[in-house]
Amino acid sequence: MTQNVYVLRFLGVVVLMLVVLGFGWHFGGDGNGNFNVDSTVLAPELDKQVLRVGESSPVTCSTTTEVLLRFARDQQWMRTKLRVFCATPPLVELRSMVPDGKTLKETPCYKQYSKEIDDEALMDRPYISKFADEITIPSALRHSRYLAPSPFSEGGADFVFVEECITGRGQQGQFVPRLIMQLEHSEDNKLTWAENRTRHIVTLTGDHGPCQLFREHAGGNAFYAHRETPWLHSHLRDMVVLQHEGSLANGCYHAEKDVVIPTPVISTTTPSLSCEGAISNNRDHLVFLGGRSSSKIRQRIAKLFQDDPDVYSPTTRLNHSAYMCEMASATFCLAPRGQASWSPRLEESIHAGCIPVIISDDYAPPFSFLVDYTAFSVTVPQVELANLKTILLNISQSKVNEMLQAVRQVRPLFRYTRFEKPHEGDDALDAIMFQLWLLHVDRTWKPSQSIAKL
Repeated sequence: MTQNVYVLRFLGVVVLMLVVLGFGWHFGGDGNGNFNVDSTVLAPELDKQVLRVGESSPVTCSTTTEVLLRFARDQQWMRTKLRVFCATPPLVELRSMVPDGKTLKETPCYKQYSKEIDDEALMDRPYISKFADEITIPSALRHSRYLAPSPFSEGGADFVFVEECITGRGQQGQFVPRLIMQLEHSEDNKLTWAENRTRHIVTLTGDHGPCQLFREHAGGNAFYAHRETPWLHSHLRDMVVLQHEGSLANGCYHAEKDVVIPTPVISTTTPSLSCEGAISNNRDHLVFLGGRSSSKIRQRIAKLFQDDPDVYSPTTRLNHSAYMCEMASATFCLAPRGQASWSPRLEESIHAGCIPVIISDDYAPPFSFLVDYTAFSVTVPQVELANLKTILLNISQSKVNEMLQAVRQVRPLFRYTRFEKPHEGDDALDAIMFQLWLLHVDRTWKPSQSIAKL
């Protein structure tokens, strides 16, 4: 009898190991860098998760989660994960590291981002700053369902969100070492930091996120891959970093733990364009090119199409309202890389209702592991710049119309709409928290299995 029990136990362990091995690597690509999920392999695991929260639990819990489901790369997988996420959302303890007992409102961050405008006026201001996530994300968390009722040290939170002014000081992360020193030595933080460093979240909005500022030269399709780029601090390799930098080539973004977030250039729920009523699918321009020529890629684009009547680029500086209206009058808006892989032109294009054209090799845009970017954007390899116009003209009008509609529908993923006000689930925060939950709480999802080279 005892021998039979041991045999059964042994068989049980073998079966469990096979299950773990089977599910540990269930994400894969199609050979072209495209994400896919083997729903057949995943089915038992997904069924267990549904049973855990109950089949009556809602699949979505906000406008943003509805958008995630609508544009999901795999509907079955996304439906199940969202059901669990909505039923058991992750909780965050906000921990201010602003010195001298000040709040973020009393730091250079707030002064730079708000331009000394009060909160009400700021909410109506369509353009804050591409580095303002240091303010927008903790402000949204403070008024959201993700705010923990008790500290992380008491088991009341899944994460510690470190509130600090870094890039807002007009620097590219030079204040990070001071922040790390505070976490290591402050009596209020050092124990939590020592035991749970991997559950600390920091927002680094500089050009290269956790890395020191450098010029990542990119010409044609040839990269000088900065895999040994100096980091601002070695401990950032353990922390969870929210960043704009999504380069898969320079070593500054770790997809297994970090989240690429949208730039907060838009802070309104609905477009406030003075030209909105006049915009239709019949646009005045085929292509819009804006922004400074701050990289070789942008310089090459400007030179290639400087005399092309179908490619409109403002020759004078426009105020923000006029700039956005010019984008809205084009079918396609170019979003080429700058000194780093990312550009706020992506979010601006979507807000303006213009199809973004991403020109940045080895780049993972915000939430690109989760949603199908081909539904609302075009990606052009840098080596194909000379064929850019031909590529765009070869897209059928019916497909263009579908993409223009999708651009309007996907807006909640690329905007921030709450500043010191109750969060209503209609902006990027839910998508950010969902990806954090997938990576660090659910932990059955491995982006490295599904790197999307868009």
